[in-house]
Amino acid sequence: MIPDGEGAVVIAPDSFKDCMAADEVAIAIERGVRAACPGLRTVMLPLADGGEGTAAVLAHALGASAVGCRSCDPARRPVDCTYYITTDRSTAVADVATAGGIRFVRDGAADALSADSYGTGVLLRDAIARGCRRIILGLGGSGTTDCGKGLLEALGASFYDAAGRVAHCMTDVARADLSGAARMLEGMEVILVCDVDAPLYGPGGAACVFAPQKGASPAEVGQLDAGLRRMAGILGVDADVPGVGAAGGIAAGLLSACAGVKLRPGAGSVLDATGFDAIVQGASLVVTGEGHIDRQTLMGKLPYTVMRRASGHGVPVVAVAGRVDDRHSLLAAGFSDVVCINDGHVPTMEAAEAGMRISRAVAQKLRGWC
Repeated sequence: MIPDGEGAVVIAPDSFKDCMAADEVAIAIERGVRAACPGLRTVMLPLADGGEGTAAVLAHALGASAVGCRSCDPARRPVDCTYYITTDRSTAVADVATAGGIRFVRDGAADALSADSYGTGVLLRDAIARGCRRIILGLGGSGTTDCGKGLLEALGASFYDAAGRVAHCMTDVARADLSGAARMLEGMEVILVCDVDAPLYGPGGAACVFAPQKGASPAEVGQLDAGLRRMAGILGVDADVPGVGAAGGIAAGLLSACAGVKLRPGAGSVLDATGFDAIVQGASLVVTGEGHIDRQTLMGKLPYTVMRRASGHGVPVVAVAGRVDDRHSLLAAGFSDVVCINDGHVPTMEAAEAGMRISRAVAQKLRGWC
C-alpha cells in the first residue's frame, strides 16, 4: 500500500524518453531531495500518460503480475514480450510499444507502409485465451500506422485489396471482413489509454503528425493519410473522435470490431488508477518531470495533469526536464518552477549522466527550501 503524502514530497515523474524509465527518474529526484533536505519524507509515484511504461505503472496499481508471450515486432519478426494479468485473471494490461514500438521500426526492418500492429494483436489474443475479459491497452510509443489492421488480423479479421487478394499493407485495403475478430472480442471490455487526442486522418491525424517520426517520407505520409481516410469508410468509424488516431489508428480499428471499446485520456487515467489525489492531499511539494517540457505539455501531458491535480489541493509543483522550451508559458500556467538539467551543451545523455544531473538540479532547487 502506498503511504499517504501528508507533509511529504511526492515524486511523480514520467519517463525521460529513450533515456530513463519513470522509476529511474523518481529515484534520481529522490536523491536530490535527500541531498537538500535529509529530514523530508518522500512518496515515490512513478507515472505514465499512455506511452511506453503505462502498463507497468497500472499493473503496480492493480496488483497485476507479469506474464511472458512470444509475439512479433512490426516487421513480424519473433520477439519475446511481457504484459500483465491481475490476480483474479479478469484483466490484462499491456502497452502497444511492447510488440509494436517505434524502437523496432528505427532499425529499418519494416518500412512505414508495411510496419503493422500484428504483434499487439497476438498479446490481446493470448490474454483472451487465458480468460481475461477486460484489457487495458496503453497506446503510446507505436511504430505503426496501419489503423489496427495487423492487430485485427491476429484476432481473426481479413483484409482484401481491390482485386480480391489478401491486402498486405493498410494502403492497399479495399474490403474488410471483421467477423472473426468481432467473435473473439465479443463481450470484452477494452480500455484504450491514449497519450494523444489526434483524429484518424487529416493535418492533425495519425499519418501527418506522427508517421514522419516512424520513418515515413513525405510521399509515404500522403499514402498513409489517404489509406486511413479510406479505412475510416471501410470500417465505419468516426474519424474525428478525439484519440481515434492514437497508435497509428489502432483505436479506430478496435472500435470497428468491439462494442466494448472505451477511449480514455492517458495521464488522467493513470493518476486515477494510482490514487494520486488521495496521496497528494496534504503534501508539501510535488516534483514531476519528463524528457522535454514545452508549450505542448499544456495540452494534457503528464506533468501538466499532475500540476493541475496537485494545485487543486493547494500543493506547489516543480517540474524537471532534460529540455525546457517556453518556460514563461509553463510558469504562467501554474508550475512553481521548471528546472532544466541540460545546460544546452549536451545533445544526448546516457541514463547515468541524466540521473546525476536530475539529482543535482533538484538538490540545488530545494536547498534552503526545507
